[in-house]
Amino acid sequence: MDKFVFPQRASSFMAAPMTTAMMMATRFATNKPKAEKKSHSEAESRRRKRINDHLTTLRGILPSKLKTDKATLLMETVQHVKELQQKFAEVAGSGGEGGMKPLLPTETDTVSVSRCQDEEVGEKNNLFVKATVCCEDRPDLNRDLVQLVRSVQGKITRAEMASVGGRTKMVMTLKLTGGGGEEELRRVRRGLMAVVENRASGRIGHSKRGRFVMPNRTDGYGGMSNYNYSLR
Repeated sequence: MDKFVFPQRASSFMAAPMTTAMMMATRFATNKPKAEKKSHSEAESRRRKRINDHLTTLRGILPSKLKTDKATLLMETVQHVKELQQKFAEVAGSGGEGGMKPLLPTETDTVSVSRCQDEEVGEKNNLFVKATVCCEDRPDLNRDLVQLVRSVQGKITRAEMASVGGRTKMVMTLKLTGGGGEEELRRVRRGLMAVVENRASGRIGHSKRGRFVMPNRTDGYGGMSNYNYSLR
């Protein structure tokens, strides 16, 4: 019996010849994982370098100069920070050297004037006062304060200043030779308020109305008040 053989036909599922675009897409898909792996490796290398740089900086800051592993170095850093925090708390609690607290400027303009608790004995007709000023920092602030002290016949016997973030706080001990009394205290207080307010006008001889926060006192000058004064 003769066998009948069907003629072969091209399968409809036979892949068509690849075009140039298809070949490029295939090559890109093959190379993409390699590029991503290389990019990740480079990013990891940069991250490790930053960490090592920070660790090197810590080794230079800590008192101990011994070479230690990373875990020990981080432990020593934490311990050192805790010790510094404790020392700062002790200094802040005791009022610092000479009984004066650390200077930290605030965001509020303040003026404070009070008699010194430790007045020098044996100097008659002299008044020692403690003056505190907190305001915006400016180049002519020290000049204005010195002019004020001279205008009230005073002398600065002690001064401390701190500037942080464009704000300045100064604590001064003044010796007034023009006699002691509430009038002298009021003159110093008015003058300091004028110096603080002068930051806005920048010129002398202009009357302004200022608003200041005054610390609570028992002499009748406490609380927040508005003052009229003239810069003369």
